[in-house]
Amino acid sequence: MALQHFVQQSTQKSSQPVLDTVVNSVPGKPEPVAQPSQSQLFGSSQQKKAATAESSEDNMMRAPVTLTPHDREVLSSLAAVQVRYNRPAEAVPYLMMLRKTDPSDHQAARLLALALMKLGNWEQAELILADINDMDDNDAATYSILTFYRGLVAFKQRKMSAARHWIKRFRALVTGGAA
Repeated sequence: MALQHFVQQSTQKSSQPVLDTVVNSVPGKPEPVAQPSQSQLFGSSQQKKAATAESSEDNMMRAPVTLTPHDREVLSSLAAVQVRYNRPAEAVPYLMMLRKTDPSDHQAARLLALALMKLGNWEQAELILADINDMDDNDAATYSILTFYRGLVAFKQRKMSAARHWIKRFRALVTGGAA
């Protein structure tokens, strides 16, 4: 009977669940402690995170970016994975940062050209590829791939004479001069 009385009172007067009312009214049990709300629990840490994020964004805008060799390797690897798994749009900002901080980085430039090609930005890819070809210290394998890329970019831009030129050059490199 007493249990039915508690159930009826709790459903009529309070919005708390019945189980909480029954459990909290057990004799000899200590009084329940008021539980803090989520805003009390998480509000201060969220505010700290927001303030930290704002201050780090401000610092990034003010200070020039300097990358250690380890940072460059990590960014390059991350970008390569993103390009490989068909997420070139996510790789482009990292590759642009790598390219901006070290314009002589051939690997970042090749990855950037490939990412731009995957995105269909043929004009930008053409500029990057032309820039890479101007760097004379490419090995034969890299040069042949870049030659093929230049032919593909020219073809996609409907520049057929340039496409033929680059593809002939690529075929000559691959076949050892017998085009």
